[in-house]
Amino acid sequence: MGEVVVVAVFRARAEHREEVERGLRAILAPTHAEDGCLAFALHRGADDPRVLVFVERWASRDHLAAHAGRPWIVGVRDLVPLLESPPKVHVLDPVPGGDPLRGSLGPA
Repeated sequence: MGEVVVVAVFRARAEHREEVERGLRAILAPTHAEDGCLAFALHRGADDPRVLVFVERWASRDHLAAHAGRPWIVGVRDLVPLLESPPKVHVLDPVPGGDPLRGSLGPA
């Protein structure tokens, strides 16, 4: 089984934006150290700073499944009450096309 891409979208309540961002930033370093983590990047909405998005790339679905059980990821559930709605997590299989350098998130 090949690589998998994940897009996880969080929308913080206005009064908790900074706290949610701190909580999400805290999981960056331990996740980067996980086996199979190829990319794990946090982004803030340019037009709405309450929107925080992880773009992730994992070596396999097995690596992603192991990630989901890590204590720092399980702890993200504590942030849910600070969100406007539950996070939306999209697990995606790459569909390469066009220029190999621009048509995927991974190496050509």
